[in-house]
Amino acid sequence: MKLSHILTLTLLSTLEVSGMRTSHSDGALETLPSRQMVPYVPHNRGGNTPIPEEGEAPAEAGTFFIQIVHFGPNPGSMLLPGHMRPEVKIPLTISFCEDGEIRGTIPLQATTTIETILGRTVQHAGLPERAPSTRRAHYGSNPGSILLRRHVQPEVRVPFVVFSFDGGGIRGLIPAYFMTFLEANLEMRTHQFVDLLAGTSTGGLLALGLATPDENGQNARYHARDILHLYKTRGPTIFTKRFANFGGLRNAAYESESFEGVLQELFGDIPLSGSLTRTLITSYDTERSKPVVFKSEKARQNPQYDFAMRDTARGTSAAPTYFPPAEAFSRADQYGDHMRICAIDGGMFANNPSMCAFSEVLHHYGDLVDVLLVSVGTGRATVPLPYVEARDMGLIGWAKRLAGIAIDGPAIAVDYQLRQISQSFGGHLRYFRIQTELQRENAAMDDVSPQNLATLEHRAEEMVRSSSVSRVLSLLRSLPPQEERQAFLQRRLAARNTQ
Repeated sequence: MKLSHILTLTLLSTLEVSGMRTSHSDGALETLPSRQMVPYVPHNRGGNTPIPEEGEAPAEAGTFFIQIVHFGPNPGSMLLPGHMRPEVKIPLTISFCEDGEIRGTIPLQATTTIETILGRTVQHAGLPERAPSTRRAHYGSNPGSILLRRHVQPEVRVPFVVFSFDGGGIRGLIPAYFMTFLEANLEMRTHQFVDLLAGTSTGGLLALGLATPDENGQNARYHARDILHLYKTRGPTIFTKRFANFGGLRNAAYESESFEGVLQELFGDIPLSGSLTRTLITSYDTERSKPVVFKSEKARQNPQYDFAMRDTARGTSAAPTYFPPAEAFSRADQYGDHMRICAIDGGMFANNPSMCAFSEVLHHYGDLVDVLLVSVGTGRATVPLPYVEARDMGLIGWAKRLAGIAIDGPAIAVDYQLRQISQSFGGHLRYFRIQTELQRENAAMDDVSPQNLATLEHRAEEMVRSSSVSRVLSLLRSLPPQEERQAFLQRRLAARNTQ
């Protein structure tokens, strides 16, 4: 039975409201009386609604409004104070508040149902339409209050969508294939359904490519399929070996000039601040001996953090022994100062940048948003190291193994940490790890042979048929339009900043 069949407020025209606040302490709601109490007239249609008797009502007049409160596992609960004086009939208006900020008012006509009130509250607060339950409650000096509790599922809240791409050289073909699959099925560009793109090394190149604006700055220059095509056709150009290099003992194994030429074609002179969507790219500054995180949002705020996209991609991809470090210069600020860094591959500290991306969202938005985080790997090859072999290995033997362990180990640890966090966030973090397994012979970051490229694409094709990818696709299809999600976020930020 709908609530409107149970309880109808029989009221006259309008009421001017001032606020009452609720707070949560030790698992109990506490109501603080407002400055002025205005009575209203209840009307019991169903016979089962607990309407206070006249003697239970407070002697003084009272304020009447609905406030959205958050407590325990029931965000979006609504408290309807029941200061009822049946013998007094005056005009009423309901004010809707969220986190202490008034969202709007509704005039109550002669017969206005609570269902109508809540329906409009939904419109103001962005909550789903769902019939609430009612129960009688007594809070402090407000006997006869009625609590309307909305059991809102966490996934109903508008999510902040994050995609993160691992490092892995030519194996970046795998997440490029995954994004091509999503764009084709959603019939949208990546920047239209993702709020933050994070990447390390080849994943950073992919993230930047998907966020590169066209000449008008309104749409993406590249489809994901264009980046996929680049991996398949320009891989041999990027991995151009040096001559007389003695297996990389004297210099980096590959020339930087060929790689930089490809990046110039791809990005031109577009700055990081021009990204269509937020980007977060990891690197490491060898001169300062500390990690560097390139952020498009920070680049927009300060020119000293605004590097060219091509230099950002070059820096995050400068894997030691593969490519020389990248010397990158930011734009100059109003005083002519700029930043210079000596950048190497971000995989040195965050080959899986998912945790960096999640931390960024928490830093800026806290609990204002739910997060849908999709972390995409570049394939994982399990290469066992038996004890009988490991116990006799020296410096040279371990040097070959430690690089892989140092990169894969932290990446797996990040996956573990995010899985644990997602289980304790009460549904406010939806986390998916999209990964595939590779054979040992396909694990090289620089194998650009046609046979290996075909194998990587085949593994990616199998990966997108997984149930996890189907669930991600389903969630993305259910998203509100990006304009609505951005407007929702701006409202939440504005409300927080005014408190």
